[in-house]
Amino acid sequence: MGKVQIAPTTMGLPMSCVVVSSYDVKRGANMIALAYCAMVNFKPPMVAVSIRPSRYSYPLVKEAKDFVVNVPLAEQARLVDLAGIVSGRSVDKFDLAKLSKEAAARVKAPLIAEFPINMECKVLDTVELPTHNLIIGEVVALHAEESLVDEKGNLSSESAPFLMYFNGAYFAIGEKVGNRGFSKNPNDKAS
Repeated sequence: MGKVQIAPTTMGLPMSCVVVSSYDVKRGANMIALAYCAMVNFKPPMVAVSIRPSRYSYPLVKEAKDFVVNVPLAEQARLVDLAGIVSGRSVDKFDLAKLSKEAAARVKAPLIAEFPINMECKVLDTVELPTHNLIIGEVVALHAEESLVDEKGNLSSESAPFLMYFNGAYFAIGEKVGNRGFSKNPNDKAS
């Protein structure tokens, strides 16, 4: 099967799908669904999110200098979609989605209690880009459901159907196909 060249776009890249919560002086919190989220440094742990400056969440994150990356499961896709298609300027998204705000340990922005992973982040830097501004945050606290933590205290996501975003659609991450480094041992299939 051959390839064809199409117009350049970021939509050819499968993306994580998260909900970023921010501190809102009026309501205590706001949230926004983002597909532009990535890990960018290991030690110290850092993530980057890109938000359009015109979005209600952008000035909230900029002013508070913190945010929380809340990682949803595939079964929570409707909640994620709602967080992305309704503006926090006109409605309290937490009330609308019936989601619970939980106090964070180190930042003003709340955790979303119903999502299995919450990463508290302090803003380190912002890079202005043509359509979005890239916000780099240091992960200063991490919360995870017990079922996602192994006996060594590490995240273990083998049974968690996380949510992905690709070209305007939501997908559940499928089956495990291998561990890091399994290509070095041809006898190691997907363990």
